[in-house]
Amino acid sequence: MEQTQKRMIINHLRDHNHITPKEALDRFGCFRLAARIAELRKEGWDISTFLTRQGYALYRLNFDAQREEFYAEEYENEVANGEHEVEEKEDEVEEKEYDG
Repeated sequence: MEQTQKRMIINHLRDHNHITPKEALDRFGCFRLAARIAELRKEGWDISTFLTRQGYALYRLNFDAQREEFYAEEYENEVANGEHEVEEKEDEVEEKEYDG
Protein backbone atom coordinates (compact mmCIF):
# COMPACT_ATOMS: atom_id res chain seq x y z
CA MET A 1 0.00 0.00 0.00
CA GLU A 2 1.45 3.37 -1.01
CA GLN A 3 1.36 5.94 1.75
CA THR A 4 0.30 9.53 1.22
CA GLN A 5 2.62 12.37 2.22
CA LYS A 6 0.28 13.23 5.09
CA ARG A 7 0.42 9.70 6.47
CA MET A 8 4.21 9.57 6.11
CA ILE A 9 4.49 12.92 7.93
CA ILE A 10 2.22 11.78 10.77
CA ASN A 11 4.16 8.53 11.10
CA HIS A 12 7.41 10.50 11.19
CA LEU A 13 6.01 12.87 13.82
CA ARG A 14 4.80 9.91 15.86
CA ASP A 15 8.20 8.22 15.71
CA HIS A 16 10.46 11.29 16.00
CA ASN A 17 8.13 13.93 17.55
CA HIS A 18 9.23 16.66 15.11
CA ILE A 19 9.89 17.39 11.44
CA THR A 20 11.47 20.20 9.44
CA PRO A 21 10.84 21.19 5.82
CA LYS A 22 14.27 19.81 4.86
CA GLU A 23 13.51 16.44 6.46
CA ALA A 24 10.14 16.31 4.68
CA LEU A 25 11.78 17.08 1.35
CA ASP A 26 14.67 14.64 1.81
CA ARG A 27 12.58 11.76 3.18
CA PHE A 28 9.23 12.11 1.41
CA GLY A 29 9.75 14.48 -1.53
CA CYS A 30 7.38 16.95 0.13
CA PHE A 31 8.03 20.50 -1.11
CA ARG A 32 5.03 22.00 0.75
CA LEU A 33 5.27 20.78 4.32
CA ALA A 34 3.38 23.81 5.67
CA ALA A 35 0.41 22.93 3.44
CA ARG A 36 0.43 19.29 4.60
CA ILE A 37 0.63 20.43 8.25
CA ALA A 38 -2.35 22.77 7.69
CA GLU A 39 -4.35 19.86 6.24
CA LEU A 40 -3.42 17.65 9.20
CA ARG A 41 -4.50 20.36 11.64
CA LYS A 42 -7.86 20.59 9.87
CA GLU A 43 -8.21 16.84 10.43
CA GLY A 44 -7.73 17.40 14.16
CA TRP A 45 -4.03 16.77 14.68
CA ASP A 46 -2.49 18.96 17.37
CA ILE A 47 0.78 20.19 15.82
CA SER A 48 2.83 23.14 17.12
CA THR A 49 5.15 25.29 15.03
CA PHE A 50 8.49 26.61 16.27
CA LEU A 51 10.89 28.92 14.47
CA THR A 52 14.54 27.84 14.69
CA ARG A 53 17.52 30.20 14.98
CA GLN A 54 18.27 29.48 11.33
CA GLY A 55 14.83 30.86 10.45
CA TYR A 56 13.00 27.72 9.35
CA ALA A 57 9.97 26.02 10.88
CA LEU A 58 10.06 22.97 13.08
CA TYR A 59 6.76 21.16 13.58
CA ARG A 60 6.10 19.14 16.72
CA LEU A 61 3.26 16.70 17.41
CA ASN A 62 1.52 17.27 20.74
CA PHE A 63 0.44 13.94 22.20
CA ASP A 64 -2.71 13.37 24.17
CA ALA A 65 -4.67 10.36 25.36
CA GLN A 66 -6.89 10.39 22.26
CA ARG A 67 -3.90 10.19 19.93
CA GLU A 68 -2.31 7.41 21.98
CA GLU A 69 -5.56 5.43 21.62
CA PHE A 70 -5.56 6.14 17.86
CA TYR A 71 -2.00 4.83 17.49
CA ALA A 72 -2.77 1.66 19.42
CA GLU A 73 -5.85 1.03 17.28
CA GLU A 74 -3.97 1.85 14.05
CA TYR A 75 -1.16 -0.53 14.99
CA GLU A 76 -3.61 -3.33 15.76
CA ASN A 77 -5.21 -2.80 12.33
CA GLU A 78 -1.80 -2.90 10.64
CA VAL A 79 -0.93 -6.13 12.46
CA ALA A 80 -4.26 -7.63 11.41
CA ASN A 81 -3.51 -6.66 7.78
CA GLY A 82 -0.08 -8.34 7.97
CA GLU A 83 1.88 -5.07 7.79
CA HIS A 84 3.88 -5.93 10.94
CA GLU A 85 5.34 -9.23 12.05
CA VAL A 86 4.52 -10.05 15.63
CA GLU A 87 6.48 -12.65 17.52
CA GLU A 88 4.87 -14.19 20.51
CA LYS A 89 7.39 -15.08 23.19
CA GLU A 90 6.81 -16.79 26.43
CA ASP A 91 8.05 -14.93 29.45
CA GLU A 92 11.13 -16.57 30.82
CA VAL A 93 11.26 -16.61 34.57
CA GLU A 94 14.52 -17.36 36.26
CA GLU A 95 14.13 -19.12 39.54
CA LYS A 96 16.59 -18.19 42.26
CA GLU A 97 17.00 -19.53 45.71
CA TYR A 98 16.39 -17.06 48.47
CA ASP A 99 19.08 -17.01 51.12
CA GLY A 100 17.06 -15.02 53.63
